[in-house]
Amino acid sequence: MLRLIAAASLLVATASSAAALTITGTAEVIDSDLLVIDGYRVYLLGVESVEAQQLCTIGTQAWECYPAAVRQLQTIMSEGVATCEVISGPNFLMEVIARCTVNGEDVGERLVRSGFALPVTAETEVYAEAFAAAQAAGVGFWQGTVTPPAEWRRANGILAGRPPFRPVAP
Repeated sequence: MLRLIAAASLLVATASSAAALTITGTAEVIDSDLLVIDGYRVYLLGVESVEAQQLCTIGTQAWECYPAAVRQLQTIMSEGVATCEVISGPNFLMEVIARCTVNGEDVGERLVRSGFALPVTAETEVYAEAFAAAQAAGVGFWQGTVTPPAEWRRANGILAGRPPFRPVAP
């Protein structure tokens, strides 16, 4: 019983201190929209990219767009140290949703503008212009077509996805 109370106290302390949590460090790209920094699994605020098994199409040809999306995120993250302001989390898996920058540039905006991510408007609408620009330029996924990742997961019976968005109190 004491362990349960101690664990609950730690969880509450972690959640309440998350309001001011900033994670800074070299990011390891582990998925097309997921980083690991200092032990935290960092999902980019307002951004989602394709799943590893997901295919895109150009005309009638399928192409493996996931490796291209991962390379794009690796390229962005290789330009410097990441600074991520936690907006949601951490949860018990050390997952957070955060707004990240590298050299002062918004990583999510760059990934969307390059055409290798879609905006998650339930979290933020700041990437609408970048999304429209990528589609108009026909870059990344927009060289052809892509099924939105959340829709693709549902259609393929995959229940796992982003952690729930629960903004921390300021």
